[in-house]
Amino acid sequence: MVGDGMNYNSEVFLFNGRTPDVEEPFDDLDPVTMIVFGDWGSGPLGEYTKDLLYQEAQIRDFDGVLHYGDFAYDLHDDEGEKGDMFLRMIEPIAANYAYMGIPGNHEDHKNATHFKARFNMPHNEAN
Repeated sequence: MVGDGMNYNSEVFLFNGRTPDVEEPFDDLDPVTMIVFGDWGSGPLGEYTKDLLYQEAQIRDFDGVLHYGDFAYDLHDDEGEKGDMFLRMIEPIAANYAYMGIPGNHEDHKNATHFKARFNMPHNEAN
């Protein structure tokens, strides 16, 4: 669930990711299948891309999505409303699969503030 805690909260979505068994050797793991893409804008072409991803989800077995930059072509436009609209558009995919994002050149506005506020990516000391 996402939201501001006062005025808006999304629906609750649940999905299961793949977690390796710490007792098993990691070399015995099945490969992870990801859909990888970048430059996903909003508007009619963004909706078309969303529909293609949704169709892929119906016919292919994949573990997650890696989106490498350029979200909505400027999440910060219209005081962030464009980013909010984009997240509502990608919700059917992002709420049901592991969804990893890597900021691109369109996310650099004010040190990627809008990207960081919307995408809480895992990190550790190595990255």
